[in-house]
Amino acid sequence: MKNPIHLILRLILSLNLISCADDDELITTDISVTAAETFISWVDQVDLVQKLDQTLVYNFGRALESEIEKELLFNTDTTLAVARVSFKVAFQDKYYDSDFSNNFVNIILEQDLNLGAIELRADGPGDTYELITSVLEPGANPIETPDCNHAEFGDHIDEVFDNELNINVFQFYIHVEPDNDRCIIFD
Repeated sequence: MKNPIHLILRLILSLNLISCADDDELITTDISVTAAETFISWVDQVDLVQKLDQTLVYNFGRALESEIEKELLFNTDTTLAVARVSFKVAFQDKYYDSDFSNNFVNIILEQDLNLGAIELRADGPGDTYELITSVLEPGANPIETPDCNHAEFGDHIDEVFDNELNINVFQFYIHVEPDNDRCIIFD
């Protein structure tokens, strides 16, 4: 019978050799990026970034997130975003990606210039300041006119019907004297 200590030492040596061989092998895994939406309508940069964060899903496979490089590229007119995922340079010798075809996704972008827009339309003579306030800043006063300096003139904004456009429009009265800035600065 062989010495049990020799068997244990041989077993430990074999395990060490096997683990050293494993260190040199690449870890096969599949990293990917997918998008819940392939079309995004956006209003401004903040909205676009938020919507991209919500739609992009990254899978790191057997790698750690800290070993992965995530990239988001836009074309010059911001009508296309490309999200890409890859291993960071320091980890490219550690991993092998089993499927490169899912390492990027294209998302079509369209800036919506009307989404979230506020529209103020003249609706006919009377209550002009109330209409402006109700649309632009309900409960406050967004109107900056010099009405307090010469009340006999009347309001500096009113609504009239424009025959050429065939709609009601806002009419602004601007004059040099008397001059003041929102009834605060008189110069």
